[in-house]
Amino acid sequence: MSSSVLDNYKIFGIVALISGLIAVAASIWAKNMSGVVLGLALLVIGLLAYTGRITGKVNIVMFYLIIYGIAYIVAGALQENAFVIVTCILIGVIAAFLGFTMYSGKTSSEIWRIILIIVFVLLIIIGFLDIIDNDFGKLEGIIATIGSVFAVITNVYMLFFMLSNEVKKKFN
Repeated sequence: MSSSVLDNYKIFGIVALISGLIAVAASIWAKNMSGVVLGLALLVIGLLAYTGRITGKVNIVMFYLIIYGIAYIVAGALQENAFVIVTCILIGVIAAFLGFTMYSGKTSSEIWRIILIIVFVLLIIIGFLDIIDNDFGKLEGIIATIGSVFAVITNVYMLFFMLSNEVKKKFN
């Protein structure tokens, strides 16, 4: 992808919208309410970026962390396994905290930026593993593969935003 494509917030919005729609549809099909919540969060982020309500790498990262953080807290509360509940809520609180810290104008530590970069790299790797692991012989597998592709692209955007000088300055 060229730099101009990764700088285009409308394209990011479309990718996040599609990713969210697929996540919602697949989660409804699988009767997974946590997935529906996280898919709706992506839909909101995509809609905000596509319509120009949020622009700029810092703002997209900030709102992504806030919206996805809150969605993770809600998704965690919908889980049955205690470890998953605590993990999701902890991830959600940290993400939302970082987003709200950015929103308040306070700077965050460079360590948090590096941690977020590592998280997005891991999410990209996990996304590729999901693509390889899907069952292409079933409709669910095809939908999951398409969803994984868009999730990888969304996370590539977020990684690119985290590596940008604009976001780097916010964390210094």
